[in-house]
Amino acid sequence: MAPQEKRYPSLVEAPGPAPLIELEKVSVHFASQDGARVTALQSLNLQIRSGEIMSLVGPSGCGKSTTLRLIAGLQQPSEGMLTIHGGAKRKGFSEVAIVFQRPTLLPWLDVLSNVLYPARVLSRRLGAEQKARAMDLLDLVGLADAASKRPRELSGGMQQRVAICRSLILDPKILLMDEPFGALDALTREDLQLDLLRIHAETGKTILLVTHSISEAVLLSDRVAVMSARPGRLQELHVIDIAKPRSHHTPSDPKFVSHAQQIRDEIFEPRKEN
Repeated sequence: MAPQEKRYPSLVEAPGPAPLIELEKVSVHFASQDGARVTALQSLNLQIRSGEIMSLVGPSGCGKSTTLRLIAGLQQPSEGMLTIHGGAKRKGFSEVAIVFQRPTLLPWLDVLSNVLYPARVLSRRLGAEQKARAMDLLDLVGLADAASKRPRELSGGMQQRVAICRSLILDPKILLMDEPFGALDALTREDLQLDLLRIHAETGKTILLVTHSISEAVLLSDRVAVMSARPGRLQELHVIDIAKPRSHHTPSDPKFVSHAQQIRDEIFEPRKEN
């Protein structure tokens, strides 16, 4: 029996939408500089449902970012199968968008042009509809009045909000986020976490988040996947049964504390396989 079935049988039996993304027995191997084979992921089984926020947590080097790269189409499995919408082929840039730890905005463009950049690359011509969508996204994150500013005029948190808008301009079905708030101070990070929950509530995007913060994973997620130390495997899967909308007060909820402690125990005191 799989680890999550053994410990949380209700997760397997609970009804829910069909998975949007499915990884079945996926392994990824790399060759090190000395020619030795390094296994980043080993027989990873994971299903991500349409419209949910799932976080990946686990020890450093357990393959979290590799999993994002697989879903983005930037890396191919060495073994196993990865499907989106039940198919093995990607539909292009508009299907999946990525937000990285740093915003990587183009300094010579203003905020609006940075948000529109993926649309310009894809179509080369921008219409009124695309510009209106960009302004709507900036309004969603409270930056409509900053559309004409350069990135250097914005704080780090504001720049990351612009990067999130840029990732959404092509209306992707899947948003991949690799430690998107990791470089920010604690207060800005907390504000952006709640912004992300509000964006998710309004757009219904499927979001897969890589984070080293257990509290961030519990605050943001519908489910949290705990990965084992390398080679990465799915160790446990948690349903976060905390009511939405969540707020600055959510971390004081006893359920929040309980989930965070269980996940912490699983990372630092992993259960041994039989």
